[in-house]
Amino acid sequence: MASSTRLRRRNSLDKPPDISDVIYLKEEFIALYERHYHELQECIQALSHLINTFEEDFRHGIIPPLTAAATLPATVAPIPAATKGKS
Repeated sequence: MASSTRLRRRNSLDKPPDISDVIYLKEEFIALYERHYHELQECIQALSHLINTFEEDFRHGIIPPLTAAATLPATVAPIPAATKGKS
């Protein structure tokens, strides 16, 4: 369901309210995607690297101890020691 805090098109002859909600959400999604494109690409590359590393190690039967600094690429900062294991 769309947020009730934004302006909504009511009584539109061109588009019913449900269609205008979908169009608004699509436009909002595209704007957010364009605004954060570079950050998203960095995250996707980091995840891809992590998955590929795991697959290669698993394929060769080499499962090294998992440490944040050893497995994450330089673009992703490791978790500080003070916050590890805390919920």
